[in-house]
Amino acid sequence: MGDDLEALRSAVAATARQDLSPLDGSYGSIDRLEDYFRLVLEGSLTGDERLPSQIARYVGATLIEHAGGRWATERDREVVVDIPHRPRGTFDPLSEVLTFERLGTAGLLRDATEAWDATQRRADLAEATRDVPGAIDALRADLRAVLGRDPGAMDGSVRSLAALEEGLGALIASHAPRAQKRLLRGHAIVFLGQLLHDELGRGEWSVCEEPRHADLGQFRMAGWAPWDGMRAIGPRSKPGQLRANLRAAVAGRKKAKTPR
Repeated sequence: MGDDLEALRSAVAATARQDLSPLDGSYGSIDRLEDYFRLVLEGSLTGDERLPSQIARYVGATLIEHAGGRWATERDREVVVDIPHRPRGTFDPLSEVLTFERLGTAGLLRDATEAWDATQRRADLAEATRDVPGAIDALRADLRAVLGRDPGAMDGSVRSLAALEEGLGALIASHAPRAQKRLLRGHAIVFLGQLLHDELGRGEWSVCEEPRHADLGQFRMAGWAPWDGMRAIGPRSKPGQLRANLRAAVAGRKKAKTPR
């Protein structure tokens, strides 16, 4: 395994592309490695035929370095097990690498890896919700940059949700930097979560800790992950879908609280 990681680092260094280095074991380096993989997939660079497996080993080793856990073999595939706070979970890095190879979704590898790091995600949530009004103001600025106009007050109105929906679609269709996309989505999650809280008059933020749940690592408000309400929004999604998703989350929680 060590030889594969060293070969991968050497291959990336040989490109002389400073934006792809260093592969220093940080979560940020997974983004850089993802960029290298994309260039190989596009044919701009030549990669080893073992590249998907090499990347999977790097991603798994990075998670172990930061969150703990150990390598194991399950069904002839190397996976990470015994991850603190995820004791019943199994992280399959090769599956994530192959998903990226198929979909090409920017940021997928790092996001999928960090989702298993409970300590990191809890810290991320604390930072994201430290100043909710500030995050909502930042979302307005994010949308202004993406849409090229002021979206207006982010107040939960039909207009503000339509602006967010349009911005999410434009972001997906654009070649915006990965960091810009992450910022807008992060601010949008806080905004939508706060809207749900205000509608219910209650609710607490939490991180999904269930290894087998699709929301693993996602921020939740009152048990709802705003990312779920956003993930299907894109250039071709039905107008008003974001608002409908929020309304469904509100209705479901109000109904659950109502005595039978």
